[in-house]
Amino acid sequence: MVKTLMRFVICLLFLILPLTAVAADNPAIKRVDAILPVNLKQYQIALEEEKKFDMMVKASIRKASKDPLLYQAYAAKGSMRSNPNDLRANEVLCDAYKRTGYHAAAAKQCREVLKINPKSSLAKTAIADIAFRQGKGDAAKGLLEEVLSDDPHYSQANLVLAEIAKSRGENTEAYTQVGQALQSNPDAPTLLAMGDLQMKSGQTDQATNTYLKVLQIDSKNTVALSNLANLFGGKGDYQRALDFAQQAAASDANSALAQYTLGTQYQNNGKFEEAIVSYARATQLDPNFALAHRSLGEALIRKGSPVDAITSLNRAIQLAPNDPAAKADLQRAYAMTGQAAPVSVASVPVAAKSPAQNRIQDQDFTKGAPQTSTTAPNNVMKPPLAAIKNTKLIDDYTKKAKMAEAGGQYEVARQYYEQLAIQDPGEPDYFYNIGRIYTVAQQWGLAKQFYNLALELNPNHAMSLNGLARVQCFDGNSAAAWQNYSKANSLGLVDNNSETRNYLTKTCPTTNKTSDAH
Repeated sequence: MVKTLMRFVICLLFLILPLTAVAADNPAIKRVDAILPVNLKQYQIALEEEKKFDMMVKASIRKASKDPLLYQAYAAKGSMRSNPNDLRANEVLCDAYKRTGYHAAAAKQCREVLKINPKSSLAKTAIADIAFRQGKGDAAKGLLEEVLSDDPHYSQANLVLAEIAKSRGENTEAYTQVGQALQSNPDAPTLLAMGDLQMKSGQTDQATNTYLKVLQIDSKNTVALSNLANLFGGKGDYQRALDFAQQAAASDANSALAQYTLGTQYQNNGKFEEAIVSYARATQLDPNFALAHRSLGEALIRKGSPVDAITSLNRAIQLAPNDPAAKADLQRAYAMTGQAAPVSVASVPVAAKSPAQNRIQDQDFTKGAPQTSTTAPNNVMKPPLAAIKNTKLIDDYTKKAKMAEAGGQYEVARQYYEQLAIQDPGEPDYFYNIGRIYTVAQQWGLAKQFYNLALELNPNHAMSLNGLARVQCFDGNSAAAWQNYSKANSLGLVDNNSETRNYLTKTCPTTNKTSDAH
């Protein structure tokens, strides 16, 4: 056993050592190695990811799937068998690994690209994107600026720079980067990025027009169709929202989020049986989609199927053990069966519900008439004492939260941020984002509580200080509002201080203003 393990390690070292030799003669690879160091563990992970990707490609080919990404990867591998130095084929494979979330394999393959072409914009941008997702934003930004100095029209580099800016709350810089990308390449992904920014700034009409432009380029773009469904649903145009949601689900039969969006729009239109089918389909496509399991359980409760609801809600809690809403719904399901709920469930208080959740929960499934609940929420989520981080799930939920928010589906986004806070309870950004969404919904009390939760974790979280200042201004506590604004301004970590100052100047009596840095 020991000899076998030693032989395996020696073989891996022989594979890794040539990479070190190449790095010595290739400044591009040397730069990449400084950002994403090569080691035995990462190489093992890369090999495992390559195997998983190959299985996914083969399964797709066997099923005669029309997924262009996987088909192009299959063709690229065929080309590389006859010509290992085929630049385009190597770049296609590098991009495919990254876009499917196999980041270790992507980093390994991108190095192969840089051996062939040390100035490959695609490979460098992919490496930068991976580094950014690993929390190395400054290093990623430097590499992307290098890409744009060599290739000013490489729009994908601008888009990743925009993501970095958004993660730091630098909205003006994000707009600038996406605008530059649009000038270079007004394609569907770039337009989607602009729509995302427009939605975050509350420009719903502009976002709608942007997503419609996407459909002029790609009539079956699932993200644009889903976002339009959520936009029209937010405006109360439920029939048109359902039309777009149905198109989104038809455009990608394997999109769990599209099925979830379809379920939401069916529910808005009073078609609850169809909603249950769509939620169930979402859980089949993504068995780890905790929110879909919870929504399915809630819908089954309303249908009067508590036994089935218990199964779905147990799965939701298994995926997100600290989700109070799922536990509260499970308690209701047990009560409907006449059984006693498990102790771990029975002790959980009912979770806070937004007006949208209350409208759905209080709706009569037999009549389809929405009834808005006026009951005040009786608790908010607290940071759990401990949780095991699932980095893959965190990355997945972050993407889904941003996608939902970009499409105006703020309730879905909030619930994803709650799941993120459960997975990583020490990260104040998630609590800030929940507070920000409650602020948009003008639920000032809940917004204030979540900003305070973020500040408990990091008293110098400047964005939460600014958000809290706005809420305090609304509450009439001008002195506290100006004090928190001043503290945020002194930290110099966010670029929306001027916006907050303008808001406070217009809304709060300036006589209560404390001194602040300009």
